[in-house]
Amino acid sequence: MLSYPFLLLLDTDKIKDYVFASSKLKEIRGASMLLHYLNTNVSRKIIYRTLGLPEDFNQDENERFRIIYLDGGSGKVEFLDKDDAIRCGQAIADAYARWTKTASLSWIVTDIDQDHYYESVAKGEFQLRLKKQEPSPDGQAYQLGVFHRCRHNEMDIVENIDSHFYEVKQVKAAYEALSRLEEEAFAKVGPAAIIKRAFYSYYRQDYEDMSVISRLRRCYSNVRFEFPKQMSVIGEADGSGYVGLIYMDGNSMNTVLRSLSKADSYRRFSRRLKEAIERALVETVMQVYPPDRLPELVNADEDEAEEANGKTTVLPVELVLAAGDDLIVIVPATKAMTFASTFLEKFSRYTTAIIEDQPECLTMSAGIAIAKSSFPIKYLVPFAEQLLKSAKKKNYERRLHREKEWNRLSTLDYMVVTMSSNPDLPTIRQEQLTRTKDCIRYELTVRPFDWTEWKELERIIETMKGSPTPFPHTKIKWLYHVHFMEEWEGEYYFLKCFANLDKCHKKALRDVYRLFAGEQCTSHWYEKEKGVYASPLIDFFEIYPFIEGTSAHQTAAHKEEEEHCG
Repeated sequence: MLSYPFLLLLDTDKIKDYVFASSKLKEIRGASMLLHYLNTNVSRKIIYRTLGLPEDFNQDENERFRIIYLDGGSGKVEFLDKDDAIRCGQAIADAYARWTKTASLSWIVTDIDQDHYYESVAKGEFQLRLKKQEPSPDGQAYQLGVFHRCRHNEMDIVENIDSHFYEVKQVKAAYEALSRLEEEAFAKVGPAAIIKRAFYSYYRQDYEDMSVISRLRRCYSNVRFEFPKQMSVIGEADGSGYVGLIYMDGNSMNTVLRSLSKADSYRRFSRRLKEAIERALVETVMQVYPPDRLPELVNADEDEAEEANGKTTVLPVELVLAAGDDLIVIVPATKAMTFASTFLEKFSRYTTAIIEDQPECLTMSAGIAIAKSSFPIKYLVPFAEQLLKSAKKKNYERRLHREKEWNRLSTLDYMVVTMSSNPDLPTIRQEQLTRTKDCIRYELTVRPFDWTEWKELERIIETMKGSPTPFPHTKIKWLYHVHFMEEWEGEYYFLKCFANLDKCHKKALRDVYRLFAGEQCTSHWYEKEKGVYASPLIDFFEIYPFIEGTSAHQTAAHKEEEEHCG
């Protein structure tokens, strides 16, 4: 077997900033498709062309190079000659800048020690991270404020319109047609936004043929459905007008990668990981939206007038970004937590033995940001990213305590976001949901949760919402406000409010406190540790409106519980 001494590492810069620069679904999809096309198709062709290979060549390796993987916005390619690696890296970076106008790609070439393969790759990735932190040479031009800004993407300059760079003439034609439009909709739209729309217009069928989408089409083969054309369509699918943006990422992947000693092991792991993610994703969508339960919605294009009776069957799920073990999905708000927890379970199941002698089970964490469908996506994504970091921190703490079970290592955090929300999650949690008095710390949140904690909390909410008597909205307000009263006053009103609840609701709140405190709710506070008191009620009622109740006929257990409540 040939040994390649040099490794070209590729990574798209600020991929989320590019994909979510606009809240228009066409442009989000177009951006995601364009990056996927550049990563999996154009990069490969550039390597072939740079090395002077025939036009019909379509292999992952020959005597001069070997592709480890090119997918998810990044890549690893081994080369026999360092100059070949450098020329390919520069040519691919140039193509990204030329095709996208506002996205960029960082690359670096590092030496490979075949006896210490992981260490060589890790060293190269560290050098690449340092390179990505260097300031962009074009950054100053965008700060001068002398250009007209794009209405869809504030980092794009309208006057920069040109169209000479496209290598696909059909996309170039679509770009030119869109850029010539004089209507208000395009009068102040920059080239990057137009490129995304043009790419989506031409490559829409390729989007449908992507492995995950084509799998979904096969699974729903007996149903004629459309994907949502606007974010508002997703929000209307459950009637709430809210969407849930789910950001998921694998935990401790380096532990597994450290056990891979050869390039072939990397290739097998990458393929199997992608297959596991796609399988888990398709099965999760099918479980959340069975074929016979897809909603009928008005699914008009954002550039078209809505027809009075234009309802059609819609699968209200947007698979936005899949970059390695990163995944971003948008679903109706009442499906978000179910979708996230279901995917975490299936992912762990399908990656139990993804490689030989796997050192530990693979798990994911999830951050779920819920907001109105009109909330700008580019501002919602950072919330989900911070929630993901919070969830991963809990996973890290569990690993420090040598936890091994997947359901204890799969973690998730959520937040209902409004336009008035502080954009910094730590500030919200440490200042708004934490207070100190007389050397005692009061925490108004116990998030994030592990998978088991969340499923039990979800069961309690489903049972409560499925009971014949809905939980009074006025009581929810009271139980929220007691946390901001003096201790004696808050305890008095909590017990008074609790005494007036019916038996089912009392049992539900007792179950919540038993889950986190292991005791009865004699007060809205429980002692978390010495000098620290906490309450799960704000967490409980924040997500309460976005969990669907169980019907009385769904399970015998729920029937029995309702009878027990009287």
